[in-house]
Amino acid sequence: MTKRAASEAFCGEEGQYLASDNVLQEQKRQRKAQYMREYRAARKIAGGSRIGAVHNGGEEHDVKRRRERQAGYMRNYRAKQKRGVDTEGTGNVGPTDRSGAGPCGQANGDISINDRLQALAESILHKHDISGEELSLMMKGQNFTSDPRLALAYYYCCAGQPDAFVFNDEHVRDDELVRERLLNAMDAPPGLPEYERCQASSAASDPANFSIFACASCCEFLLGPESGHVCLPLSLLSQSFQISSEEFAKRYGHLSMGTVRKHAQILLQPDGRNYYLNPELVRDTERVHLCSKCAYNPRKSKFSIANGHGYGRYDSLPDLSPIAKNCISPARCFGLEFSVSGKHCSGHAICFPSGGPQACAKVLPSTDIERKPRVTFIGPSEEWRAKKHLFRGLYELPSKSVFLWLNVLKETHSFFRDEGIQIDDSTAGAERLASLQDSIENGVIVSDAAALHAVDNAVNSERYGSDIVTGESPEVVIQQSAVLQPAMRHSDKVGSVIIDAMIDAVGTQEEVAVVRRGSEPIVEWDENGSMIAGAFPTLFMMGGDMLPSGSFPQDLVQHLMRYYDGRFESNVSLIATLFNQLQRHAAIRKTARAVTTHAKTLQKLGKLANSDEFKESLLTAARDPDSPTAKRLNAGLLRLLSVVGGTVPFSPFERAATRPKLAAMRFRFGLPQFWVTVAPPEQDDTTLHRVMLLRKLNAWNDDNCVYTREHFQWELFPQNLKESPRQRLSISTRCPALAALMFERQVKLLQKSILRCPASQDVRKSRNYTEREAGAYGRVAGFNAVVEPQVDGRLHLHMTVYGSSFTPEILTRGAFCQELREYIAKWINAVSTNHLSPSTRAWLAERECMEPLPRACEVTLPPVSTNFAAFQDTIEASVVATNIHNHSRTCIKGKRGKTQCRLCRPAGIHNLPTQPLHISKSDGVLTGKSLNPELEVKLDAGYDPEQGEFLRPHIPGPMVWEQFRPESDEMFIETNLLLSGLTASHCNSSIMNGEDAGDMVDEYQQNYMTKEGAGLKNAAAVMLTALEDVLKYPSVALNSGTPIRQAQYLATRTVNAFGGAHEWPLSLMVYALLGHKSYISSEAFWYIFPHGFMDELRKMEMNEVNDDHDTSDSESGSLEDDEGPIGDDFDVDSGSDSADEGGNIPMTQVIEELASFAHSDDLSELRTGLSGQYTSGGARAYKVEGRTIFITQVDLTNSVGNTSWIIRRVNLLVSLTSYRVKPRRKLHLNEGINDVKGLS
Repeated sequence: MTKRAASEAFCGEEGQYLASDNVLQEQKRQRKAQYMREYRAARKIAGGSRIGAVHNGGEEHDVKRRRERQAGYMRNYRAKQKRGVDTEGTGNVGPTDRSGAGPCGQANGDISINDRLQALAESILHKHDISGEELSLMMKGQNFTSDPRLALAYYYCCAGQPDAFVFNDEHVRDDELVRERLLNAMDAPPGLPEYERCQASSAASDPANFSIFACASCCEFLLGPESGHVCLPLSLLSQSFQISSEEFAKRYGHLSMGTVRKHAQILLQPDGRNYYLNPELVRDTERVHLCSKCAYNPRKSKFSIANGHGYGRYDSLPDLSPIAKNCISPARCFGLEFSVSGKHCSGHAICFPSGGPQACAKVLPSTDIERKPRVTFIGPSEEWRAKKHLFRGLYELPSKSVFLWLNVLKETHSFFRDEGIQIDDSTAGAERLASLQDSIENGVIVSDAAALHAVDNAVNSERYGSDIVTGESPEVVIQQSAVLQPAMRHSDKVGSVIIDAMIDAVGTQEEVAVVRRGSEPIVEWDENGSMIAGAFPTLFMMGGDMLPSGSFPQDLVQHLMRYYDGRFESNVSLIATLFNQLQRHAAIRKTARAVTTHAKTLQKLGKLANSDEFKESLLTAARDPDSPTAKRLNAGLLRLLSVVGGTVPFSPFERAATRPKLAAMRFRFGLPQFWVTVAPPEQDDTTLHRVMLLRKLNAWNDDNCVYTREHFQWELFPQNLKESPRQRLSISTRCPALAALMFERQVKLLQKSILRCPASQDVRKSRNYTEREAGAYGRVAGFNAVVEPQVDGRLHLHMTVYGSSFTPEILTRGAFCQELREYIAKWINAVSTNHLSPSTRAWLAERECMEPLPRACEVTLPPVSTNFAAFQDTIEASVVATNIHNHSRTCIKGKRGKTQCRLCRPAGIHNLPTQPLHISKSDGVLTGKSLNPELEVKLDAGYDPEQGEFLRPHIPGPMVWEQFRPESDEMFIETNLLLSGLTASHCNSSIMNGEDAGDMVDEYQQNYMTKEGAGLKNAAAVMLTALEDVLKYPSVALNSGTPIRQAQYLATRTVNAFGGAHEWPLSLMVYALLGHKSYISSEAFWYIFPHGFMDELRKMEMNEVNDDHDTSDSESGSLEDDEGPIGDDFDVDSGSDSADEGGNIPMTQVIEELASFAHSDDLSELRTGLSGQYTSGGARAYKVEGRTIFITQVDLTNSVGNTSWIIRRVNLLVSLTSYRVKPRRKLHLNEGINDVKGLS
């Protein structure tokens, strides 16, 4: 059979499968419709009788009887439907139906579905393939959960195309069936159908193809197809939009009519009717733009003006500098500092984990000279005198503008009214305000120190290029970011805090405090709404009555970040405060749950924290963090702290927690097929600039504005915006919420339109290989991805993609046959591009001496259905500007002075067609040669597990596929053309070109994605600082003196200190506030390493070696009498305090044992339905031949035999399981399960 015939047969079988499934679904729908018609008819008769009885004065109206009657009809329907399923033939034939009915294939209706499942379970572990009928039987109603053997088969074999499992159970050698099976299993290379599907899906979700409006009721801007835009005339709006006189008096009765007209978000009409509509968003009463939630009843929209979320209008109020806003705020964020340099400006909102907005003076504006902000200028004093006017807007205090705001806020803001805030608007107050500004400017610290220049130049050159350092840039760059710090710096090695470096270099030349704090902070748990409204009165002009008293929910944050005028996303302090609360509250909630799930661990940690040995060990490790003892202590502390910190968004602990998830993906899908990096350029996003221009022009809902219209093109932007990348970058840095929303949209585009593989949170159940669509990479089985910021704060994505039929193993296995090699080479060239076509090279040569190359945002892709070749040429023209690498100081990887490019350019040259190469090393030189017949025989050689063979014959040296790459493309970065074209961004898409390459990259990607070494160093020093803080600032909770509370408090402060030591970009903060995590995956499972189980095996092996003379005790002893994973020296189960009392075991061992117990305790308290008892460490049950084998991590419980005997028999099973943690290939399902069967 040829490849084309095999592909057509495959598609035909899949169509038969889908067609038969559609027939079954239609029959099911018709049966249900018939029963519902009967039910309605009966209900109508009963209803008529009841109505007659009611009219006659009877008492036959019985709601309970009606519900019972409805339930009876549904029970009959389900019973008949089940009988039909049990007797009907399974016509749901899958795409691999080659072997007929098989042992469960009797479709004559005489065998029940349970009998068929039992027959399939008995034979599934001995099969070499799974028919479509058998697959549909396991799929229907998740029947695979009825037996562990079916679950194992479905979990592994249906993760990808079963026929693509090439190194599992095949013991045929050099057989035509192998080549035929592989050809049938391999997907066709992505071509015109996949390109059309991906482009159509991308265009359907692209906001550039839709109009942009803002809802006049909830004030959110409406983007894309999901916005639900509705346009209605004012006369047709529902009565719920109108404000009654009682509501008007209650909400706005305290305001003068002048204030209502200028600053209230209500629409006043000449006829006296008032509407809950923002007048700034209603340009024409005949065309009121609304979202679908508000259109017909605004009170159903949670954050509409009708529901109290009218935050006020600015009207003609002037914009204030950050320092001026602090002067008029009745509450302040503690730790605000604005650093100003001659090369860039950075506004840093530093929110300490122990603080928050604090109460301040009752008289505003606050003009205390002793509490003034400090400005540091790096450079000579002559340069400061010449340039200080450029930065005056950051700290100026215009008295007229300040008092304009105060006079409005004292009338509108609830905090001003409730707290009795007084406004000092006297002449003397205005003079004090002016003198405060002069004092700030006159007190500028001007330093020309070399240390400050070195720090400043290093930071700015990394972010803005060398022209900033050399002074060639004509523009003043204003960058907004935020730094969150702990209350005390625990180590100079944790994070790189630029502000601290500058302050340390300058020294404390004068006594300065940036804010005045009250004696007690405002409580976040029940006063958060009033606290935020008081800290940011210019954002919430009407006060905080509409805000929640506790943590801000995700939907409220989304509402604020999508606000039409951008007031919330442009405030650095607000974003930093909400993000800091998000992290701290996540740690507190996790710690509160740990009281129930890890009570023993917390109690031991609390007692341990009070011991002098523990403090001395922390101090020693902090002094010498690179010593082996310190590293061992650090590792133990991190395992312990992960119990609390694993759920903190974007914390180092959350990144580290991805390791078991990555291992689980490897366990199920094998090696990843692609390593993909996507860096969307938000500064070139069309929608972002359209929204910013609508804000600038105040042109919301203006039908005549070009930026509102659908099918917007890049050419319609102003000329200066199109020609200046720096201006576009400057604009994008001022709208972090739009940048985060753009990145969110790009991630969804990548998942749903390009990969055709949604994330786990977007679907309710996992998909097997028959339910996947082919996209830019063919059929994708799953993916892992992590989100992280670049040096300049922009977000990017690292992703590993797992193939459904093409895997690194199949690339290696298919290299033995010329026919397979040609097919694989065609597929590799279709999914990975590492060189430009001759036509694109000629086009590039023509433009080298002309205008600059077009950016991807300037290129419009033609419809792929019209001209496929023109579509590919257009994409190549767009990637020229992004995927041709030029060396710079930012591409040097590692320490300074290294010369290796981080992208490994120039790449290797291969002038031959795409083919597999065998790599060998001789005299230190690596060479790649085509495969010889001897290697082809070894690749084709199988193995027979029944004869004890578990690996194929060894091949010295790796075997990899090498694509054609001419010398002219040595600097070209390989990518997937469809991925780069549809995302219009820089994408690096590398294919894992063989099993050996996949193994190496899998090790690298686990370390790269977790980033454990970068953010989790010096845990001992961090905990030492937290321990000192706990003693200095003890908990005020009711149970503050108990060990559990001390452990909670210590763990929370330590985790918060790790999060506070990082510099967080604003776009990443907003992305986290929108509800996203740093890890994204198509699957929701993870891998749990059986630490306790392995401890028991090690003890057993040691007993066998050391106690050979005494076997009676080991044979008859019960594991329940053992001391558990900790051992005799530190018995956490019994509550022994031997370690706390100065035992002779090292402190590092105590921490390691406590951490091991914490993770065993995490799976404890699991009630099993098999034994009805609590088991320590989690459990796994096996049903084998009617008997139950019950295996736990710490102790092994067998309901049918001797426990010690089970340990001996299960030893081989655990060895195989440990081997599968990092396999070179997937094991056959018989391996290991047969050993479990022997237990009975």
